[in-house]
Amino acid sequence: MNAEKISSMVLYLLLIIGVIVFIGSVWFEGYNAMLMTSYIFMFVGVLLGVVAFAAGLAAKPHTIKNMLIGVGAMALIVVLGYVLSSGERLDSYPAEVTDTAIRWSGAGLWILYILTGLSVLSIVYAGVSRITK
Repeated sequence: MNAEKISSMVLYLLLIIGVIVFIGSVWFEGYNAMLMTSYIFMFVGVLLGVVAFAAGLAAKPHTIKNMLIGVGAMALIVVLGYVLSSGERLDSYPAEVTDTAIRWSGAGLWILYILTGLSVLSIVYAGVSRITK
């Protein structure tokens, strides 16, 4: 069996398990099983992602430099988004919302704007460079 066939079988198995748990949770009006299944699926996905990441780094150690550059650039964008966010409390916010949550919410919006702008710029650059070549 090749890896593609195995991954397809695992995908369908997890899909069937998820559907059965969902139907059972709705039928018996107890959503704890659905939440626990979601947590287990998330844990397995994160674990497999970390293992695949480590295996990729072990197979190609020269890619560590590029990965660190990408992580550093993303950290810089997060810091820039946090610095640009105002943390201003509006009257429409509930009283239990903290100033930290407001600040990080604003930072998330700024990060979205920065990444969207960079994406648009890269698309425009790719189009212009293709035309000029």
